[in-house]
Amino acid sequence: MAQSTVYSVNVVGYYNVTVPSKGYAFVANQLTGANGDNTVNTAFANGFVSDANGIKNTAMYFWNGAGFSTYQYYSAADAGGTAGWYDANGNPVSASVKQGFGAVIYNPGNSAITNTYVGQVVQGAVTNAVSQGFNLYSIVPPVAADFTTVGFPANSDGAGTSYDTIYRFNGAGYITVSYYNAADAGGVAGWYDANGNPVSVVPKVGECFFIKHANPSVTSWVSSFTVQ
Repeated sequence: MAQSTVYSVNVVGYYNVTVPSKGYAFVANQLTGANGDNTVNTAFANGFVSDANGIKNTAMYFWNGAGFSTYQYYSAADAGGTAGWYDANGNPVSASVKQGFGAVIYNPGNSAITNTYVGQVVQGAVTNAVSQGFNLYSIVPPVAADFTTVGFPANSDGAGTSYDTIYRFNGAGYITVSYYNAADAGGVAGWYDANGNPVSVVPKVGECFFIKHANPSVTSWVSSFTVQ
């Protein structure tokens, strides 16, 4: 997955994400539409491919908390009405993807596609709920930042048996890193790879990723951003 530098004027910005041919991109919603509109048709609106036969349409895999709901993109001509995302029964999709969350995009075509995401760069504090188990998250603002600086409520039980794990897609599989507090790490709290080495986790602009959150209680992820 590739991405561009973020450009913003008066807190309106955009970023690009490239989806490889016959490949996947884990895509973040890091901007918001007018009046806080974060429906999938607003958050993911530009650059997708449609096929009148419904064969080579861009697909979205939308995480619903337990698994993926699958949607397809249709142009206005192919949909016979309004361009946007449709479910398997041909119904327009109204699901929302909040800032700081994401979806998986699949490109079945023979050429890479570039999707442009446009919206408001929200400033100030944003709070998202983090539940136990798997979910797709992203850093809220459209920046590449070290994960230790973005306020994520990482959890480790001190006994080395329960800890948060990040799964980042690299185009072929997942790179996993786990969080250990100072007791579990035997030293410095932070993110560690499978070999026990400390690592710096810096998600890209426009990237979402799975986090398996260990804490059984719903916790708050508070992040803050100001355009300089």
